[in-house]
Amino acid sequence: MGERMHSIRLEQPPTPERPDANQPAGQPYGQQGSGAPPAPTGETLLIVQDVVKEYKVGGGNIVTALRSVNLQVREGEFIAIRGRSGAGKTTLLNIIAGLDTPTRGRVTLFGRDLARLSEAQRTELRRSEMGFIFQAAHLL
Repeated sequence: MGERMHSIRLEQPPTPERPDANQPAGQPYGQQGSGAPPAPTGETLLIVQDVVKEYKVGGGNIVTALRSVNLQVREGEFIAIRGRSGAGKTTLLNIIAGLDTPTRGRVTLFGRDLARLSEAQRTELRRSEMGFIFQAAHLL
């Protein structure tokens, strides 16, 4: 099997206090880092399309945790999601796992749109088809 490793780097969206927010000019949020990935060879297992996650906080303010994240993972690929604390890594993983829902956008896992599945169906999908490797045991 032709296994490849890809890395997706999430950056914090700009805020009025930090308009630059670590984002390289011209690079959309959540896109893979510099350089083109190798040509895909296997079946597409995961598609994250224009996923946005926003939270309402005190005073009616909105905090954007994820902004237009796009990701595609094919069979035989390994990915690492990296970024600074607060960049949205855990939020993205929770959305991919069907534990949380995006404010906007779509997640398709094994050809199934997660938004169209019941809680019981998402639970069964997690039990039978996926797993996470945590960076530290205390996160369990």
